[in-house]
This record gives sequence, C-alpha cells and structure tokens, in this order.
Amino acid sequence: MGVDVHFFHLRWEGANRYAKVLSYFVKAFRTLLLLSKRRPTFVILQLPPTPALYVCALYVRIARIPLVVDCHNAAIMEHWGRWPLTGALLRRATVLAHNDHVATLAAQSFDLEPVVLRTGIMSADPDAAQGDETLKRLKLESQSYVLLPWSLHTDEPLEEALSAIRQMPTQRFVLTGDPRKIDPALASHLPPNLSVPGYLPTADFNELFAHAAAVLVLTTRELTQLSGMAEAMAFEVPAVISDTKTTRYLYDTAPVYVANEPDSIRAGLEEVLRTREVCIAELKTLRSKTEEEFERQVRTLIQTIGDARAPGSRCG
Repeated sequence: MGVDVHFFHLRWEGANRYAKVLSYFVKAFRTLLLLSKRRPTFVILQLPPTPALYVCALYVRIARIPLVVDCHNAAIMEHWGRWPLTGALLRRATVLAHNDHVATLAAQSFDLEPVVLRTGIMSADPDAAQGDETLKRLKLESQSYVLLPWSLHTDEPLEEALSAIRQMPTQRFVLTGDPRKIDPALASHLPPNLSVPGYLPTADFNELFAHAAAVLVLTTRELTQLSGMAEAMAFEVPAVISDTKTTRYLYDTAPVYVANEPDSIRAGLEEVLRTREVCIAELKTLRSKTEEEFERQVRTLIQTIGDARAPGSRCG
C-alpha cells in the first residue's frame, strides 16, 4: 500500500503503571505533531491504546481524510473499548478486524461493519536457515528442539507448558521473551531441558525459528490470531497450538491442537514430532490459501480507502 509506518516507544514507559499511563498521552501528542508535519492523505491507526484515537479522529476530521483503525482484540474486549466516545469515533472510521470472529464482536459492540484483514504471512528470512551462530551459542542442533516463541503475556499458559516440558526430559525446549515477565515462583524452578535466552534480535530469533523441530504456541483467549502460527507458516515449522473456535476456523488441519493442560500439551508435542513431514505439507497448503485470502482482503481495503477519499464521500 506504500504507507509510512511510525511506532512510538518511550524508554521509561515500562517503569511502573503511572509511567505507562503517562506514556499513552505523550505518544498521542507526538502522533498529533507527526500528522501535522507529514500531512498524510489517509491515516491507519492501530488500537489500543485509545488516546491515539481521539487525536487521529480530530486530525482527519479537520483534514477531511479517511481514517482506518486496526482494532486488536484488546481494543474491543478490554477497558479500551469503554473509553468515552470510542464507539462514535470508530463508526466514523473504517475498522479492521483480524478475523471474522473479532469482526462479529466489533459489530455487536460498536454497531459498525468492520473490514476483515488477516495478519499477512511474513517472508521467511532466506539467511535464517543458513546461519548457526545462535544455535552454537545456545548449544543446540538444528531440528533438535521445540521453540516457544512467546511474549509471556497473561493469556499464555506458561505453568501448564512447563509441566508438559517436565514430562519430556530428553527433549530440548527454548522459550523466547523477556524472562523478567516470568512469575518468580516459576522462574526459580524451570525445567533443566528448557533454555531461556531472553529477548533476541530479529536475526537470532529467525534463526532459532527456522531450525526448530516444532513450535508451541498457546493462548487461553478466544478470538486470538496467533503470531507464532503465522511465523510457523513462513518458516514451514510444524506447530502445536491451543484448541479454540478461532484457531480451528483460521488454521484448519495444519497444526496439532491441544487443550491448555500438561498431558494434552505433551501428547500434542509427541504427535507433531512423530508426524513432522505430514504437518509441513499441511502448513504449505494453509499458507497458500491464507496468502490468497490476504491479497483479496488488501484489495478490498484499498478500494474502501479510495471510496472514502472520493468527492462526495464523508471525507471528500
């Protein structure tokens, strides 16, 4: 689509809750300054946080340009969707939802008609499978370990995953993400067959992903579209994922589905390692279908933005 992407991050925003709240308003102000300087012909905003919506809605109203709002689950399901005027402002924009289930919830919550746009499949780094520096540093061999490409958010059932890992003492596992987010009670008793290298640069992360025998991606939250599953399709690495209505709808028969319970997770891991080649073939089929669907959805979005910019539209 030829858009410029801007991401605001403040070094101090994670210090405490008050710093986080303050950062939302600082970022909203910086967003307004950026819009005033760049003068775009349309704006795409990712939510949450909601304060940025107020700024962007005001700007596009004055500039008479379209606003597209990429609504992540938290913007609808958590407190962000209850901020004053949120529904009214969203109804004046084009709202994106990442799957049909989220679109239905957004329609019911805010009385609007979202445009569905699935997360695109990233292009796999061609050098990722060739490099081995990260593997050497972690004393790993290619396809000898299961990767947990986690953010360590509250919806990821870490305790259950750790219990499953303990049931497979001869299998190596690698958990990414910031180890400071791990509950101290869990962090003090991690399984000996689990490596936690901490937050990794993109190149190192891609190398670990490309060489993994399988990946484990879990969530306790319905409506969630798994980033780890998109990466699994890109790198053609078999995946074990949580069994939810949304994951079944999105990923069909490509992954191995499990309940968020230790025994089920262990059984799923054993199955995916045993049937690895079959799982890879299923992933390739799913990727092809997903890419075709994504391209159709992007064309629909571009047409929607074009219609909103046309003379006589609410923005024109």
